[in-house]
Amino acid sequence: MKRAKRALEPMEIPDFAAEELGVKGINANTALLRGMVAKDLERLRDRADRARCPILVLVDEAPLDFGPDAGPMSIQRIERLGMAASKLGAPAVAVELSAAKIIFLAPGNTLFTSLPRQISISETEELIKKNKGEFPPNLLSKLEYGAKACRQGVARTHVLDGGLNEALLSEVFSHEGIGTMV
Repeated sequence: MKRAKRALEPMEIPDFAAEELGVKGINANTALLRGMVAKDLERLRDRADRARCPILVLVDEAPLDFGPDAGPMSIQRIERLGMAASKLGAPAVAVELSAAKIIFLAPGNTLFTSLPRQISISETEELIKKNKGEFPPNLLSKLEYGAKACRQGVARTHVLDGGLNEALLSEVFSHEGIGTMV
């Protein structure tokens, strides 16, 4: 094994992990991603995919407050973690682990009133094609990743309005739900 003469940059980690350490996946701490924007996360995902060493788990060591009193800072943090996990390829990880479902929290006010409560994979793909310029990109990406994950074996995905209080609890613990299920 070669010794690194300097600290690795985040973009170098997948190749180093695969080639030098022989590992097949990475648990990434969020501290590693500080300062990265969406394009950087996508580039990191692509590098990891090419190295056949995907980001398996995005780890944030500080506890997240999911309670009903979660303040705006906690909600923003949860949204950032969700976006980062999505950009890093979380649906592929869920498929790898045979997850029963994936739940996406989209930023608030993203046209949820125009989405059906339940939609098939093919209907989702058609909806994405028809509404490319009309729906916000962050909503389209959640629908796209959701349909892709279902095509690859995940039983269902849910896209929720992350701006609603207790959206996750309402979706999971009520019969009707509040989001869109693919």
